[in-house]
Amino acid sequence: MQKTWVFPTKGFVKVNVHAFTLPEPYPNGNDSCIRIMIRDHKGTIIVMVYGTIRNLTERANELWAILAGLKMAFLEGEEKVELESDNAGAVKEWEEWMWDYDRNHENVIQQLNQRKTDPNLSLVVRAVEPSQNALARYLAHMGSLQRTRLVIIRRLFGEVKELWSLDMGLGTTKGNFEAMSEEEYENWLWEDEEEEDQEAGVIEITDDEDEEAVAMLMDGVGQPGMGGRQ
Repeated sequence: MQKTWVFPTKGFVKVNVHAFTLPEPYPNGNDSCIRIMIRDHKGTIIVMVYGTIRNLTERANELWAILAGLKMAFLEGEEKVELESDNAGAVKEWEEWMWDYDRNHENVIQQLNQRKTDPNLSLVVRAVEPSQNALARYLAHMGSLQRTRLVIIRRLFGEVKELWSLDMGLGTTKGNFEAMSEEEYENWLWEDEEEEDQEAGVIEITDDEDEEAVAMLMDGVGQPGMGGRQ
């Protein structure tokens, strides 16, 4: 039986991150993507981020996903964090930085280490199997197809809702077997229309504060030692 997502310790949030790099870019120019999902100890989604940071090496992209996940937790005011990535090589490079790391990643590693020194932050970092990170993996791939920047989302939609429900042990939503009130039914009808738009790649759910957050997540991109392609 496959391992699945595990609820965080009570009082903690879980930050799941995933990053990947393609050998050849998609027609929109994207050849990489990152994905961040933050959930509370009850499994409720607090915020999701997906999209691309261009011109990073494969390993730097994985490290940036971890850094952006920690940045997003900070912006959400979360101080007890369990961070999980299925990019085990990136987690290992960070954990073993004192012995060996790529100098092109030097400043990314330094920023990750700086977050760990925050006395207000309780941080647990784990490498997990891909099956334990299904939601993050799905949105990363979707983001590479649909987005040319990072986007912040704060509600469930489409396949994300299905994968979240399975993570929670609530079963599939694909058969439309969920009980709902009349008001929820009306909202569901609207959501179906919005999901069709999402599949066409036209929905972006952001507000002014989220635009500022996206800008902060991107701070440092392109600077020396931050993993840019040579």
